[in-house]
Amino acid sequence: RQVEESKPSVAQPLKGPTVASYYRRWIAEQKPLVRKSLHRKYVSHMDVHIVPILGSRLLSELRNADIRG
Repeated sequence: RQVEESKPSVAQPLKGPTVASYYRRWIAEQKPLVRKSLHRKYVSHMDVHIVPILGSRLLSELRNADIRG
């Protein structure tokens, strides 16, 4: 029997947008569509509560438990 040599793990490229990159694109699209006050609320909530915790996560990897905490 031959023992297989372990192959070094290679980081897989990102598959799809992260929460932060999707948010930046989405908020830019929303700005002309919503009231200024609502836009400010979106930015405030996302920048304070969501992006610091989930910003680096891929959208495709988010699960209900990540959102419900």
